[in-house]
Amino acid sequence: LAHYFNRALVYPLRIRGGKPTPLYVAAAAFGFTLVNGYLQAGGLASPWAAAVDVDAFFVAGLAAAALGAYGNAWHDDALRKLRASSTDGSYKIPKGGLYEYVSGANFLCEILEWGGFACAARTTASWVFAACVVLNLGPRALHHHAWYREKFGSEYPAGRKALLPWVL
Repeated sequence: LAHYFNRALVYPLRIRGGKPTPLYVAAAAFGFTLVNGYLQAGGLASPWAAAVDVDAFFVAGLAAAALGAYGNAWHDDALRKLRASSTDGSYKIPKGGLYEYVSGANFLCEILEWGGFACAARTTASWVFAACVVLNLGPRALHHHAWYREKFGSEYPAGRKALLPWVL
C-alpha cells in the first residue's frame, strides 16, 4: 500500500512542470492497480490462502521489498529534484545512489521491491506480478539508457549500465 500511496498521491503532487498525463493512461493504470490489488489480496487473505512460514526466505524477501521501496522512492525523488533544478528545462545526467552504476536505478529498486514481495508472499499472483514488473521495467531501463547515451554522448559515464550494475 505504501508503494501505491507514494506512486499515486505523493509523487505526482511533487512533480512540477511535467507533461500532463492523458486520461486513458491514468484510467488504465487505475484499472490495472485495482485488478492487481484484488489478485494480491486474494492470494494473501482469502480462505484458501496458505500460511507463509516466517523463515529466512520470508525475512530476506521482506527486507528486499523494504529496501527496494525505499530505493525506488529515493531515486524517483533524485530525478524529480534534478528536473526541478533545471532553470531552462534541459535534461541532466542523474548522479548519486545507484545512478552511479545504472541508468535505471529507480527501475532496479522497483524490481527489487516486487521481487522481495514475491519471495515473502510466495503466492502465484505475487510471482506473476514480479515477472510482469521485470518485463515492463527492464525494456524501459534499456530504452532510457540508450536515450541518455544518445543525448549526452561522451559526457555520459561509459561504465554505467542500463539496469544491473556491471552486467546489463
